[in-house]
Amino acid sequence: MPATAAAVTVGTAAWPAGPGNPDQQAPWPAPGQAPPVDTATPPDRQDDEHRPIRSHRRRQVHRPIVRRLGAAAAVIVALAVGEVITDHVPDTDTQQKPFIHTGSIGKPVDVRTFDASVLSVRGAAVIEDPDPNIAASPTHDTSGVWVLVRIRLVAANEPVAVTYAAVQDAEGRTYLASTRFHQPFVDGGRMLQPGVPVAGEVAFEVPVAVVPQLSIRLASPGLFDDFRMDAMADIPLGISTGTAQQWKATTTAATVAPPEVVQ
Repeated sequence: MPATAAAVTVGTAAWPAGPGNPDQQAPWPAPGQAPPVDTATPPDRQDDEHRPIRSHRRRQVHRPIVRRLGAAAAVIVALAVGEVITDHVPDTDTQQKPFIHTGSIGKPVDVRTFDASVLSVRGAAVIEDPDPNIAASPTHDTSGVWVLVRIRLVAANEPVAVTYAAVQDAEGRTYLASTRFHQPFVDGGRMLQPGVPVAGEVAFEVPVAVVPQLSIRLASPGLFDDFRMDAMADIPLGISTGTAQQWKATTTAATVAPPEVVQ
């Protein structure tokens, strides 16, 4: 064979070496044959910087919805638990209400800073002002009935003024001592001294229908009129319905007895 050309084998085909350096040049195709395909470089590759990156993870669209539903359920549960706690835990006013010391007529009740007793009860349709002035009427009538409670108070260890006096019915409605005229026993004008008993009357204006349910409440709120978490006397008055009707029908005016030192 003439030594003019060397044979180069590509795959299963033999191609003559091209001119120049047959060891470094790509195989030269024979006339009428297609050139071999260069498998080292992929044809027409797209720009890697602009090729979209495909994720192999499956998109789970339902996860945000589940998270929202879980958060909503947690809020609902928290609100329900809060409502249950609120329903079973007493509010501030209930927690700080005064300590009620219950007694009966004729027996002293310990109210921490003083002792209180109810001596008697009477009523009338008209009250005569114990300290009338020219500008006001000397009598005070009412659409209900006047209830006059005679009480005895004794300070315990230090001077004290009993400035809270009220009657309360079975429904919890409170009727404070009347302010239509001067009542020095419970308006802060009378300071009780330790060991010195003082007795006098306090007048209340109430509906006739609630008179049989009444109890009197007495306390010493102090300088700031605050008797929360402090002692308070509660003494039922024990008035019958018939007695209340008799008081309403009475035409004679009653005068409130002023406070005085007693034994």
